[in-house]
Amino acid sequence: MAGETAAVRERLLAIHGIGPETADSLLLYAGGHHSFVIDAYTKRIFERHGWGQLKVKSVKGKKPEAEYEVLKALCEKALDHKRGGAKLDYWQDYHAQLVLVGKHYCRPREPRCEQCPLKLLLPPS
Repeated sequence: MAGETAAVRERLLAIHGIGPETADSLLLYAGGHHSFVIDAYTKRIFERHGWGQLKVKSVKGKKPEAEYEVLKALCEKALDHKRGGAKLDYWQDYHAQLVLVGKHYCRPREPRCEQCPLKLLLPPS
């Protein structure tokens, strides 16, 4: 996946069946590009914690492209303090940690907020 990240992303998005999440996953994990992945786990964690003050709700069968891009830009800006390979490793690890939290604690049904490692970051209820 050689080339400028934005150009490679556009080429991937032009392939039938590849949306933003898949394109960004390919870029970040397989291509070594700085392109943060926004998935259901990330959206759910950000929504429940009130981070970015976004309404990141799925539309049945579709992902709201504008909200995806806003959340992607927010994450990329917030995680931009490292450079080169360290930044790539950081973004991959950060996303992987979100996946683990989303899978084991911030579940769609029956979330485990009391045991969640991000519990202290929840907004007051």
